Amino acid sequence: MIQDFYTKTVDIERATVSDDDIMGYERTWVKLHPGLACCIQPRRGFEAVVHDKRQSEVGHVMYCDVVDILPSDRVNDGGKYYDILDVRDNDLLGRFLTLDLKFVVE
Repeated sequence: MIQDFYTKTVDIERATVSDDDIMGYERTWVKLHPGLACCIQPRRGFEAVVHDKRQSEVGHVMYCDVVDILPSDRVNDGGKYYDILDVRDNDLLGRFLTLDLKFVVE
């Protein structure tokens, strides 16, 4: 079973948005699924020099049990954050989810 390959636990966080005092908004991240067992693997990489600045992007794929996760959520891996680009149930049997991730540099 794929659960045998889960090597770490992460927190899935969902943003809540509230109005601030200057007619804007403030986003706060709330833990939706703390301690979710999963497996995160690198998938692809991209590196370029644009206007004398090096830019890089690394994509990852994450496998986890089926829980309520949306593409607007994010993954917190001990202080490393990943944006969720896509959530799929590849085998359509509800056994596990596949998430495409993008590493976020903060």
